Amino acid sequence: MTVPVGNGRSSLWAADGVNRDWAFPFKVVDASHVQLEVTDGNGVTATVTSGFTVSGVGEDAGGTVTYPLSPTAPLAAPVKVRVVRDVPFSQPDRIGNQGAFHAKVHEDALDLLSMQIQQLAGENDDLHERAVLAPVGDSGLVFPSVAARAGRALWFTETGAMDLRDITVAPLPAGVEYSTVAALALANVPAPVSYVRTIGYTTAGDGGGALLVRDAAGTFLSADGAKWKVAERVVTPLMFGAKGDNATDDRNAIQAAIDSGSPVVDGLGKSYRVDTGLTVRSDLELRNAFFNVSNAAAGLTLLSGSGSLGSAKPAITIDAKGGQNLTVTASDAALMPRDTLVRIASANKFDASNTNTFQGEFNIVRTSNGGTGAMTVFNPLQGTYSSSPTIAPVFPLKNLRLINLGAIGRATDDNAQRGVVIVLGQNVLISHCRFEEFDDRAVMLQDTINSTVRDCFIYKARTNGTGYGVSVADASQDIVVQGNHFQDVRHAFSTNNSVSPGGVTRRITFANNSVFLSATTIGGAGGDAIDTHGAAENITIEGNTVTGASGNGINIECRSAKVSGNTIRNATLAGISARNESDFDGDITISDNTIEVCGDRGIYVYRGTRGTNATWRTVVVKGNDIIQPGVTGITVTDPGNAVKLRGVAISGNVITAPGSHGIFANQVKGGSISGNTINDVAGANNGIRLTDCITMAVGGGQTIEMLTGATGSAIAVTASAASGSSRVNVSGNTAAMATGTSATAAIVFDNNTTYSSMYANNIRSMGAVSIGTGTGNAQADNLV
Repeated sequence: MTVPVGNGRSSLWAADGVNRDWAFPFKVVDASHVQLEVTDGNGVTATVTSGFTVSGVGEDAGGTVTYPLSPTAPLAAPVKVRVVRDVPFSQPDRIGNQGAFHAKVHEDALDLLSMQIQQLAGENDDLHERAVLAPVGDSGLVFPSVAARAGRALWFTETGAMDLRDITVAPLPAGVEYSTVAALALANVPAPVSYVRTIGYTTAGDGGGALLVRDAAGTFLSADGAKWKVAERVVTPLMFGAKGDNATDDRNAIQAAIDSGSPVVDGLGKSYRVDTGLTVRSDLELRNAFFNVSNAAAGLTLLSGSGSLGSAKPAITIDAKGGQNLTVTASDAALMPRDTLVRIASANKFDASNTNTFQGEFNIVRTSNGGTGAMTVFNPLQGTYSSSPTIAPVFPLKNLRLINLGAIGRATDDNAQRGVVIVLGQNVLISHCRFEEFDDRAVMLQDTINSTVRDCFIYKARTNGTGYGVSVADASQDIVVQGNHFQDVRHAFSTNNSVSPGGVTRRITFANNSVFLSATTIGGAGGDAIDTHGAAENITIEGNTVTGASGNGINIECRSAKVSGNTIRNATLAGISARNESDFDGDITISDNTIEVCGDRGIYVYRGTRGTNATWRTVVVKGNDIIQPGVTGITVTDPGNAVKLRGVAISGNVITAPGSHGIFANQVKGGSISGNTINDVAGANNGIRLTDCITMAVGGGQTIEMLTGATGSAIAVTASAASGSSRVNVSGNTAAMATGTSATAAIVFDNNTTYSSMYANNIRSMGAVSIGTGTGNAQADNLV
């Protein structure tokens, strides 16, 4: 035979209280070469060399070990068994000189030799995994003997040689442990003592014990006048006198824990009454606590923290791109080197008609020339800085983590309380927290960057005019709000702006959240479940589920946004409403959303209504599934604007049972409507209706099915005045009645439509096409 590659060890078999037979896949030449490794539930392994039988001795494919033998009960979980080959390191066969050649004797001897080598290799692999290895070529690394290294430290010299050094550990003087903080206050602590420990705060064993270090900035005193500071990496409010009984106001103790400078404040899962607000700081993790602020005054902010702005420096020049290149004085540039976080501001308006917001942004210095004063920044805001532009360094509150916190506000309506407010923050994480009854807003990130709110539960925020779950405000950017659940809030999420300091919110993602019942406000007004204000851009809203909105499911008012993969059910108004209320032309993409039963339009895209100077530059509406909208399935319009919307593409949507037209385009110039499926259009409504549109293509695999008894045309092109609609091509569409027939023209141009055509449409059970009397209209190859 040949001995295959291996190390003579079977798989690790799990005992089950029934099996006694343990297979092994390797050859053994003698039953005495087999042993078992039996590991108990504590991980202790014992070697068993007897009390079992072996079958398959001499077989190339291996055999079976039976253990334990009856009447002993079979091994049960969690015991594990491994079969191991353990051959002796000897050669028992003697081969005589000039004797007969017996091939089997020689082969068995060679097999045994191979097994011995495999066994050594397996042991060497095990040793290799546990060994400390020096690189090839190193020499002289001889580990000292037990006697030589006892009580000494092993170290390496600057040449890499191993050496020993004596170490001395000075014992602490007696009497460095005290039962309570009060006991420490009565003690004269010997001067050599640098550390003391308390067993409790008020009473020994109350959970408030801590290690304290002698420190001039300490807040604990001993009778000799020494000051002591808690020296734990993880501190608890109990170490500073908190009760955690949900009855005693523990605010001061919690604040002392935060102010201690320790990187972690752990609330130990206890409930703390807090009657006034707490201030958080940089480099802090606050975790595992429940805060009851139901007794606090209206208007309270539970957790607040802020960075600071340096002195604002005037920008001598700034380019029209909005801050890509700017010039300050040489001395000012020297104060803001590469990677400095800065805030750029100006007196220019980004959203004059809506929030009166000034142009402003956070950014990071890309290059800074201290000789010329020239500076550049990364990814600037695309606006205009021409009126009193300034740039200031930012010293942010950073690296704050709020983890597994709970908080409940006053139970009274309109309590104006806030859960968390962070201003000028960076790298803030709010995770697995629960906020209830904070009517103004649960979380506010203002002028904050690179931060995340995730996996939180936010319940009840209904103040009229605010009422936000998560509010991302002013020049905040690169914020992610993800995986949260919102219930009974006016707006689960909103971008917000203030007149001062103002600034534009940008690059914000609201993803994979669930919103249940966006609330009617205390004043009775409806609330959009997801909301953005005009002074914002590059907003992504994706993968969210909205169930029951008292306003729109999603309301977009910002300059640019991507809305995709959301599911919206039972919105009182539109499923998705998008209008650009900024002062700069923008872009909107609405794709792959599901909208079920809304009171108004399924998707409504239009020009802003608050006197804005801007409109949409591109509008993409594709791949959406819209079921039973109260009005049209999709409306794209720029009413009252002679310029018209441009760059409109409506494609691949499925619209079922619209309350009005399937798709309505109004005041659009240069666009396409293609590949849509529109079903169950009723009454005098149209599957697709265009009004006052110019240079439009309607076709490309489109299917329209009119509900039985419908009297409207499948496609209608109309105009409010002569030539109001022109150069519209309708081709390659399929239109039909669900059942029955209709005498109404399937495709119709009104008499004000000019220079338009309809070709190669497939029409079933409906009347012929009608091109009206407008100049230059034509039709051909329509199958009726």
